Amino acid sequence: MASPNAGSSPAAAPAAPWRWIAGSAAGAALGWAAASLVAARMGTWFHVGAWQGDPWQGAAYALLLLAALSLVRAPVRWPARLGFAAACAVGGLALAAATPLGAASGVALLVLSAAGAALVAALASRAGTGDGAAAWSVVDGVLVAAVMTAAVGVLWMIVSAPAYAESFAILAWAVVALFHLAVVGLAVIGARLGRAAPAARRRLRPLSALALLLASLVASAGGVFYMIWAEGDRASPLEPPRFWDTAFTAPRPAGAAPEMRAEAAREPSLTRADVVAMLQPVGEASLAQLGTRYLLTGERAAAEKFHRDLMAAAAAGEFLAAEGSVKFGQRDVMAAAMFYVELRQRLPDLFPPADQAVLQAWFTEIAHHIFTPGWVDYLYAVPFRVMPYGPYLNQEVGAGAVAVLTRVVDPADKALHDTMDAFLTTRAVGWRRNFRNQDDSFHYQNVWMASAFALAKYVDGLDPAKMPGLRPAVEWIKRQTPVAGPYLSYGLPGGHGSIDALALGAFLLRDGEARWLLERELTAMRDRGGKLSETLPTLWLWDDSVKPVPYRPGDVLIRAASGYTFRPGRLIPDKVVMRSGGQDVDGTDGTYALFGLRNSGWHRYPATGTVIRLDHGGRAYVAEDIISLKHHWVPKGRSSHRDKKVDRVRLNGLLVARGGLDGLVGAISGVYSRWRQDSPEYAQPTAWARAGAMTVARFAIADWAGVAHDRTAVAVDDGTMVVADLVSAPPGRDTAVLWHLRCLEQAEPGLFRDSCATGGVTAAVAAAKPARVDLAPIRNLRPPADAAFAPDQQVRVSVPGGGHASALALSPRALGGLAVETEAAGDGEAAALVRLRDDGGETRLVIGRGGRWQFGDLSGDAGVLRLRRAGGRLQADFLAARDLRLPLPAAPRQVLLNGAAAPAGTWSWSGGVLAVTLAEAADGTVTALP
Repeated sequence: MASPNAGSSPAAAPAAPWRWIAGSAAGAALGWAAASLVAARMGTWFHVGAWQGDPWQGAAYALLLLAALSLVRAPVRWPARLGFAAACAVGGLALAAATPLGAASGVALLVLSAAGAALVAALASRAGTGDGAAAWSVVDGVLVAAVMTAAVGVLWMIVSAPAYAESFAILAWAVVALFHLAVVGLAVIGARLGRAAPAARRRLRPLSALALLLASLVASAGGVFYMIWAEGDRASPLEPPRFWDTAFTAPRPAGAAPEMRAEAAREPSLTRADVVAMLQPVGEASLAQLGTRYLLTGERAAAEKFHRDLMAAAAAGEFLAAEGSVKFGQRDVMAAAMFYVELRQRLPDLFPPADQAVLQAWFTEIAHHIFTPGWVDYLYAVPFRVMPYGPYLNQEVGAGAVAVLTRVVDPADKALHDTMDAFLTTRAVGWRRNFRNQDDSFHYQNVWMASAFALAKYVDGLDPAKMPGLRPAVEWIKRQTPVAGPYLSYGLPGGHGSIDALALGAFLLRDGEARWLLERELTAMRDRGGKLSETLPTLWLWDDSVKPVPYRPGDVLIRAASGYTFRPGRLIPDKVVMRSGGQDVDGTDGTYALFGLRNSGWHRYPATGTVIRLDHGGRAYVAEDIISLKHHWVPKGRSSHRDKKVDRVRLNGLLVARGGLDGLVGAISGVYSRWRQDSPEYAQPTAWARAGAMTVARFAIADWAGVAHDRTAVAVDDGTMVVADLVSAPPGRDTAVLWHLRCLEQAEPGLFRDSCATGGVTAAVAAAKPARVDLAPIRNLRPPADAAFAPDQQVRVSVPGGGHASALALSPRALGGLAVETEAAGDGEAAALVRLRDDGGETRLVIGRGGRWQFGDLSGDAGVLRLRRAGGRLQADFLAARDLRLPLPAAPRQVLLNGAAAPAGTWSWSGGVLAVTLAEAADGTVTALP
């Protein structure tokens, strides 16, 4: 009798489990060895994907992926399937080794990878012919993997939303898809060609393939939609203008503040003629520069060149082409129309009637084009949650263009005018209901201010009642501007200034301080050989009669509107600016510190709770490590390495290790470093006060993936700045605090001397054990975004799987050392003690956590205490204290509370301890005189 299996291929023998175990072990060893070699070759802890400028990391991923794929064999029986799952898990772990996730996350990655691979193998297998041979379908197997990849991508976007960066999230998803498809595809092809019966090889199941393909597309589309939707903002409307005074808050006073003497107006050192000299020559100038030149000088040649160039632009149909990924070109439309209106008003004969007709038709066509939504408008409509109109919404660029176009389009086109009026009435905000561009960039405020000016001038007629946001908008710029040293730039890297915003403050508000800051910025630009931008919407307002008044800003906590500029939301913490030790009007002997408190807005970067800049004497010593990079594989408008693309490891703040699904996707794709990018929307200020000779800013991240971060900055009147960090993390969660230093050379471990200037500036970084402080040089393969701020050393404070306390100090005094201690209480630290030694003695700084603390003979319940003894005199500045025990060897001759004799019963001395007891928690200073 013929065998039932006649004519069929023999059944494949089950693979021996030991072969899979041995192969998995070999793959693991190869992966870890390769990762270790790459890490040693790079000489740093932080690894970034190849598309972010790191070819060594890219090579490591390629080698590890090949190692994982080399272990893939076609599973037939369950022991073999488990071996296949183990091989995939080893491949995932090998990839994770290049961006270490820590022990707990590594185990989670192993389990997740193994489970996913086993499920893929189970779903991709099909019942064979009678001989039991595998009958896999190549199409079915690959499409099952695609569906799983789509599901993983959707889950990742949900757990990490809002996405770090649109294009990078999609890239990570695509890399994960390719990884899974390659593994499963090779396994399926091997099974089909090597072991399946000929009949099985012909079974492609087209209906099943179509269903899986549709499921994959639906899952993918849903994930992309959710990712874009999650970028949106659901904030409540902005508070009315009468509450805007809460946007700028000085520290709560307790004791004397540094004297800020009023300055008299000065004669300007930069005049209209100097500004004209910085413009491009007439033959090379843009339309905006030609218009500015004529309005400042009255040069007929500039006006005539403007006329010729504008007519040429109309003949060429400029501004009528389809937009790309952004519609920022509408800003150029605003400038062209603005200067046409202004020059035609001053020179009626410049544009003959025939030319005016041509330009009117051109501007009318441009307006119709603006109100014709394109694909990018529909894309933006998802996160912005508005029906697409056409005018560009970011920085209200479209509102500025439409406002000026109302003056130049065909008056007979009533439908167009109605559309424009409706848009300006319902969508344009400007200074009517806002004072802050919500994109987290100093420069974008400058861009928005020009758009708001166009709306105020050409629609609202510069009616003061319709622009209450102008003054606080200018204040937002002024309060942050360093009065010495490099210009300010963050969020949007590069040498972008705030010329337009300061010009509006100086000449619309006749603000002498804004005039002084504008003069400084222009003078610095001229001295380094720079030319004015080709887009200058407001500098033509220059008025030499406004005299500059030297600006002496104080410390400020800034709150700003959330949401979007065209739909502002509630006020949220934005920035903290601290200045100390500056007696010179230019602040050249003072300290300047800028802290970021938020990660919100369309153009944002993960700067929650970070130090953006720390300067002294006009020189930056702590700065962000931002590189200059273009990602040419993404649309042009999103190609710059800025905003959400900035890796948290390039900032100065808390780092939290990625884990779970986020860690898995990151390990496989290599997108960003091993650290999370989804920092909370903002850090909550918990203290903002002044006591004695110190100003204290304290803000907290209450919960970031289970990690709590308390950052306290203390600015002392002598110019010393101390930033102390208390980090609490659950077991197994790796954290770190990162600093990027420039112009500082390490003299001894943790102690740095000024290497760029002749001054005696010193800095120190220290941490309480078991945390460690590591130093490494910064070696970027890409140039810095701005050489004026480029750091050269990276300092990391970390302890695997736990919290820590650390501090950084910068001082014009000669520091002798820095030490940090903690006092344990319950599950965490009750307080941290920072000891700072300098050439004048020792300062003890205690950062409490709401309860009582004790460090040797020093104890109390203050939220922050600064204790300094010099020449037998003891001074203790404190916040939120009721009871203090201060070491004092001899009985004091007199005790002062806030500069006056302390009332009887508030203090006593015994056994070398000065006890101070207050009726209720208060801020202030205690001085004991010998």
